[in-house]
Amino acid sequence: MRHGYLRTETKVYDFKDPENSRVIHEKMDRKGRMLERIEFDTMGRQQEKWTYSYTKNSKTENQFDDQNNLITQKNWKYGFKNKVTQLEEIQFKKNRTELTLIAYNKWGEKVSEKIYRNQTLIKIRTFDYDDEGLLIGQTTTDAEGKVLYSKRINYLP
Repeated sequence: MRHGYLRTETKVYDFKDPENSRVIHEKMDRKGRMLERIEFDTMGRQQEKWTYSYTKNSKTENQFDDQNNLITQKNWKYGFKNKVTQLEEIQFKKNRTELTLIAYNKWGEKVSEKIYRNQTLIKIRTFDYDDEGLLIGQTTTDAEGKVLYSKRINYLP
C-alpha cells in the first residue's frame, strides 16, 4: 500500500463476446473506500471512469465517459447508523439535465422519488410498505398530482 492507497488491476475476459473484455483499475483509500475506478478496453483505451469522495455523512460518485465528460453524478446522504436518507442522481445529457431525488425512511426503505428535467419537476413516485417492510404499493403522479401509474401488491399465503 503506497501512500496509504491500495491499487488493483482486474482483467475481465468475456469468452462469448471478446469485445466486452476489459481491464479495470481501482484505487481505494486506507479505509477500503473506492476513490477511483477506470475501465479500459483490450486495446488500453479508457471506456469509463468513476471518482468518489466522502464526508462524514455523505458520498459522491462522478461518472465520466471515454472523453472524460461528466455524464452522471450521484450524492448519497447518510443518517443514523449510516442508513441512506437521500440519494440525488443527476444525469447530464445533451442540452438537458435530469435529477432524481430519492428519499428513504428510518428503516432504509425508499419512500419517494422526485424526477426533474432541467430543474422542472416532471413526476413523483411514492412507495408504500406494510408493517413487515414489504412493498405493497407504488404510485406515480405528474407535477400537478394527477395519477399516471398505480400498483398494489397483495402477498398470498
